Amino acid sequence: MMQPQSFNNSLRSFTSWVRNNCKLANASPRRIVFILILAFILLYYMLPYFYNSTFSPKYYSFKSQACSASYKEKYAKQIDEHDVVVSDIPALGQAQSVDDQHFPFVGNGMIGSAVLYEPESSSSLYLYYKPPKDPKTKLIKLAANVLIQPVPMSSDNLARQDAFTMNFRQGIVQRLTCFPYDRFGRKRIFSSHQVIAHRSRPNVLLQRLRVKLEQTSAGLISDQVLLHLQYDTLGRNSPFLGAPHPAGRSDYKLYTYTLAVGEGEYIAVVIATTNVPETISVEEKENVVNCVTVLMKSGVYQVKKDADAQTSAVVKETVEYMDDLLLTTVDDLFHEHSEAWADILHTGLTITTSTEEDEEAPGIPDPTLVNATMYYILSSMDSKLHDKGIDLNERRDLMKRLKTPNFCYTGVATFHSTSKLWRKVTSAADVMSLTNMWALTLRYKGCANLLDEGAEGMLQAIVLSFGGLQFTHKDLQLHTDPDILHNEIAFHNVMYQDSTVDIAINTHHGDSVSISVAVRMSDYQSFDDLKNASSEPLYACEAGCTSDAHIIRVGKIAHQLPVYVTKPPSPILYLSYDRNHLVELHQTLHLSGMMRYEEHWEIKRQNKGLPWIFWIGIASLILLFHVFLIRLLIKEYYSSTPSLPGAKTSKGYLGIRGR
Repeated sequence: MMQPQSFNNSLRSFTSWVRNNCKLANASPRRIVFILILAFILLYYMLPYFYNSTFSPKYYSFKSQACSASYKEKYAKQIDEHDVVVSDIPALGQAQSVDDQHFPFVGNGMIGSAVLYEPESSSSLYLYYKPPKDPKTKLIKLAANVLIQPVPMSSDNLARQDAFTMNFRQGIVQRLTCFPYDRFGRKRIFSSHQVIAHRSRPNVLLQRLRVKLEQTSAGLISDQVLLHLQYDTLGRNSPFLGAPHPAGRSDYKLYTYTLAVGEGEYIAVVIATTNVPETISVEEKENVVNCVTVLMKSGVYQVKKDADAQTSAVVKETVEYMDDLLLTTVDDLFHEHSEAWADILHTGLTITTSTEEDEEAPGIPDPTLVNATMYYILSSMDSKLHDKGIDLNERRDLMKRLKTPNFCYTGVATFHSTSKLWRKVTSAADVMSLTNMWALTLRYKGCANLLDEGAEGMLQAIVLSFGGLQFTHKDLQLHTDPDILHNEIAFHNVMYQDSTVDIAINTHHGDSVSISVAVRMSDYQSFDDLKNASSEPLYACEAGCTSDAHIIRVGKIAHQLPVYVTKPPSPILYLSYDRNHLVELHQTLHLSGMMRYEEHWEIKRQNKGLPWIFWIGIASLILLFHVFLIRLLIKEYYSSTPSLPGAKTSKGYLGIRGR
């Protein structure tokens, strides 16, 4: 062992060498030691970077890559088509843009869930309840959190990244979480958490968690990390009570609770949820954890004891349902859900907004906002047509009622209401408020028959209302505002008797606009036996139906029709299976004027701003002012120099001084 004396001698020799060779002759030994320590610390942190950049394979750091980057690339096409949104959740202390605010919510009209990991979200599960004497549906928050939340055993929470995706066409919310694993940003734990409220099995909430260890280079040492899963607060911080399984099964748990859904209204609620491990190992190979949750409820009772008495019966019903459900694989359940969502979205809108701004023209809501609004509303409606619990005869009756929408829609086109009907949603309460606002509006505008059929009818009514499509006893009319026609709007698969109609407003060069119409047989792929082909042809004519020659027969190939603006305003398109009705229609309109849309738009452009006589008056005043100013300058130039008022001449001044 080195003695203290020899160590001091070595240190003196080393500092003398540094002082002589590093031009630090005047530096004290303490200062030299401080500089050496500082140099050692810098080398300790910089040497790995130098080594990897020189001798190791090239790699990038996850620190500069957002957790959602790969998903934004994966869903780039769907994002451009406004069918998917990918939102980064800001870290602590960071603000979020208003445009990026979306609420991660799933629902099916029976149960709903807010896919939130935040501490303030004490509940993730909601129950829809429609009071018997109130047209507004309630979204009741249950004191039950069944979401799987991944939490690493050791992690820098400040460097954690969160994001989520919402797929409007598949009804899937996906929570993305990235946890850093080393200080150089070369490794991270990536978690993808999919949540759905099953569309054709309204009692089912399904979760799939995928976790894996990502690293920037294949040459790095492979590790195995433990990840903790926070799950199942039903037994700890919840009024739900655990219940034994009647047959002794242990692969899922049962919980019961008597819920007050209103004043003097009680129901028995039973939740069954499969077991989830407390910890899982995370490797480069993906690890998958599935969770199935079932919620069943009793009827409504005015006395709590009566609802309590129904608990055992609901438990038995839940067990039978859960045992049967677990025979189906999770992959098949996800596939069923996606197919049902796609089938519900048989009717839809496509919006391409114009880049030309017009302050006086009514605004068109953003296409992403339109899709998000329809998603939240449909998530709060049951799908009677796709419910596996109804028989074939009931399905036929539902289809018949969907094909006869009475006089929907009789109001002003809903694209005008950009602040009330098309708005951002930031909470579960906003979801229900938005849904009830739409339901009330559509019900008062002749669409009650469609709304009673669930999500399919609601979607049909929303599409009809957007552009002012209205069914009457004999025809289908497009009564939209001509001032929005410089935007391209397409209505897809509007159900009209046994057919579906495609209507599109198309813009062309030179500010010209036309309407294309096509018709085909109703093609519910899941219900081929419900097709009832009609041999009646469909006819169409533009605004006014001015002559018999302008009435065309609509087929599978789209026909182009001109757009006319009438005075007084009237629909710009008529569709009917009765050709004689369109022939006689012109006599009932009593129009006083009519022009092509292009002429209307040109006049509107010319009439923008103040009238021309105002500008002539302003120019005349400016001209007169300058003429007067020039005349004044010329007069002053040719006149003798005037003496200033009150000024004293030099003679007078000298005379005063001489006295």
